[in-house]
Amino acid sequence: PSYYMETALKKRWLGVIFAVIIILTYAVGYNMLASYNLQSSFSAFSFYHEGSTPLVIGIILALLFAVCVMGGAKRLTKITGALVPIMGIFYVAVVVVVGNASIVPEVFRNIFASAFDFPAIFGGFTGSCMMEGIKRGLYSNEAGMGSAPNAAATADVSHPAKQGLVQMLAVFIDTL
Repeated sequence: PSYYMETALKKRWLGVIFAVIIILTYAVGYNMLASYNLQSSFSAFSFYHEGSTPLVIGIILALLFAVCVMGGAKRLTKITGALVPIMGIFYVAVVVVVGNASIVPEVFRNIFASAFDFPAIFGGFTGSCMMEGIKRGLYSNEAGMGSAPNAAATADVSHPAKQGLVQMLAVFIDTL
């Protein structure tokens, strides 16, 4: 988008502003916020020390990030493709179930006792509608953020127009 602003609109200053804002959005708005949330989630554990634990977690995240990024897009895809399912299974199995093992029988009793009453059915329906809307609106595509062209620029296609045609319909394709 910065390139478009510079060449098509003949407004270099606008492209520079956009580039700075998108860099700050990804660096501060996404990565720093996510790493802060990750390290602060450890504060519930007894080993957490305000002075050193965030630093150790930050160093570990920086090293993992370097390993992923230094290998290029292919390594990043391989690592995330393997890591995300493992993280999901680990979280559900260890953090949720084992961490709350004492209340698991009560949880199942409540599930079966309250699963079919009106408030549960209405709440489940309402929650699923909201989540489906949120997923389609936010997580399935990056519509309106201005970052999709940057990702599309890395595509390996025989002609740039092919990628342009896909990007024109990106929101529709992603949402479906």
